[in-house]
Amino acid sequence: MYSSEEKRNFFNKLKNSTVSIDNTYNTENKYITVYNRNFSDGRKYQFIERFGRDSLAFVLYDENKENKFGVLNQYHPPLNKYVCGAFTGSLDKNKGLINILLDEIKEESGYIIPKNDLYQRIYSISKQPVSSQTNEQVNLYLIDVTNLTQGKKFPDSDFEKFSYIQWASINYILTKCEWKSRLITLQHLIGKG
Repeated sequence: MYSSEEKRNFFNKLKNSTVSIDNTYNTENKYITVYNRNFSDGRKYQFIERFGRDSLAFVLYDENKENKFGVLNQYHPPLNKYVCGAFTGSLDKNKGLINILLDEIKEESGYIIPKNDLYQRIYSISKQPVSSQTNEQVNLYLIDVTNLTQGKKFPDSDFEKFSYIQWASINYILTKCEWKSRLITLQHLIGKG
């Protein structure tokens, strides 16, 4: 544990630092701004502002499947490979969180959640910061698609077009998938227990 003096020194150091836009990255980017926080001792810390757009992430759940959790396998350009994780979407439309979530479910998975069944099928898990280097927060959901028929996906990018649902076990998700899908499934299981 840090003493009050150590905390005070840290926050004074932050107060005395300067923040500037890093134009190296910001020439044509319409989604993020990269900032530098320059400390008096010469150290520099970079962070990203995502233009105030939070996001959502979800995992599918089907009680009738042997592997009950549906995650997304999607090509991830920075890693040059397919990555297993939660379905995601930006809150960049003025439609309200639940309507954007319903659109993303249909677009990325092909499932349509009946309007009269929303509260029995959509489980809000939590809202979490994405990382320490961005202002973005992600709303996490588990979507129960038990006894629903999967329809056509409506991808809005090539990445979504060539992505696919993988029905996975908890063990697979905990060892092979990214953090959002892990947190959603674990918090769902803890909540049921």
